[in-house]
Amino acid sequence: MPKEAKARILINDLLMRSGWRFFDDAAGPSNIALEAHVKLKQKALDDLGDDFEKTASGFVDYLLLDERGFPVAVLEAKSQKFDPLVGKEKARKYAHSQNARFVILSNGSLNYFWDLEQGNPVLITQFPTPESLDHFHAFKPNPDSLVKEKVEADFVAITQNPNYRNDARWNDPAQRDAFIKDAELKFLRPYQLRLTELRGGAGVPGLNRNDAYEKEIPLPPLAEQERLVAELEGYRKVIEAARQVIANYKPTIRIDPQWPMVKLGEVCERIQYGLSEKLNTNGIGYRTFRMNELVDGRAVDNGEMKRVEVSEAEFKKYRLEKGDILFNRTNSFEHVGRTGIFSLDGDYAFASYLIRLIVDRKQVNPEFVNAYMNTAVFQQAIKTYASRAIGQANISASSLEQGSIPLPPLKMQHQIVAELEAERALVEANRELIARFEQKMQAKLAEIWGEEGV
Repeated sequence: MPKEAKARILINDLLMRSGWRFFDDAAGPSNIALEAHVKLKQKALDDLGDDFEKTASGFVDYLLLDERGFPVAVLEAKSQKFDPLVGKEKARKYAHSQNARFVILSNGSLNYFWDLEQGNPVLITQFPTPESLDHFHAFKPNPDSLVKEKVEADFVAITQNPNYRNDARWNDPAQRDAFIKDAELKFLRPYQLRLTELRGGAGVPGLNRNDAYEKEIPLPPLAEQERLVAELEGYRKVIEAARQVIANYKPTIRIDPQWPMVKLGEVCERIQYGLSEKLNTNGIGYRTFRMNELVDGRAVDNGEMKRVEVSEAEFKKYRLEKGDILFNRTNSFEHVGRTGIFSLDGDYAFASYLIRLIVDRKQVNPEFVNAYMNTAVFQQAIKTYASRAIGQANISASSLEQGSIPLPPLKMQHQIVAELEAERALVEANRELIARFEQKMQAKLAEIWGEEGV
């Protein structure tokens, strides 16, 4: 078996350790199936591949059966390259079609359990046993308790991805819009939240049918309604177009085959690992860059950076200077290799899972090196050096030194950087356009609902 455990092997082990059986044995009949009322065969399992690579979609749905042979849970088992929560709505629909109340989402390393009658997926370290699912099944939640649940703007988003607030892109204002679009997160609008604040006769927060019937809403003439819809749709199209520009823009550098290719180590004066000291959130010490502060090729201070307490002498060893390039050496395979250039004023350090490159400016423009390191060509090539463990990948400094970059004349590098800066300015203008038109939409909705100034 390869040194990295594959998803199917890990998931099969989790199932068997929790008392689930692929085949009949002394403990009882099999209680796992790929199709309802169809006995599982060893060949069918083998045909999936060790990491579900032989499936068309990279995942498979197992049916977990109760003692009568009826589906009690759907296990959506995924390749390790997928987040278990991706496609969970599909798993919910499949569970409903099988009259199964429970869903398990797993890629072998991350596992979630979801009771469709109670709430959102929760992280688990081991699979539920058949007995525990019987116990869960006997419990029926009280529908009346739902009206007591506080509804926030992200009420729907949490059901889609319970951990969305922990995602680096959500915590980076510059990437948040693209993250929301990519993850298809849904947030309640202010007027929708106001409906949830209506109270019933018993004074319990929640939506009461009679209150909803009595709620007055603005009703302009039909022609005015059509004009307002057209205006809001126009705003939406502008926002969507701007998001497409941001999502699809990738810096590209046209390589002249006459340019020599050199190793990164040949154009760097120093390649250095970051500080390994513990970081804090109490505002004491020096601001310290981590992976999530490398955004679109830049090192970005989002105002919520962690800090490190070290002596002044120690800090000087890791103090960032303008033009320093930071490379994320340890993360998931998707994020390892993320690169950004430092160009801020002030005192900043960098954490141990980043590598700093100080380039020889007599040979290269640091902005050019950073731009090339952010191209798909370089990223794909450097990831071939990654050593992988469960859920993590690592690229050492010595491997990074072996990465190849083109070396055009310095004057040509400056020209390329100027062109890329002009493109980046246009992308940033689209971010501002999104913010402006979202404000326009909110203002128009507030006007419609008679809440100018809200």
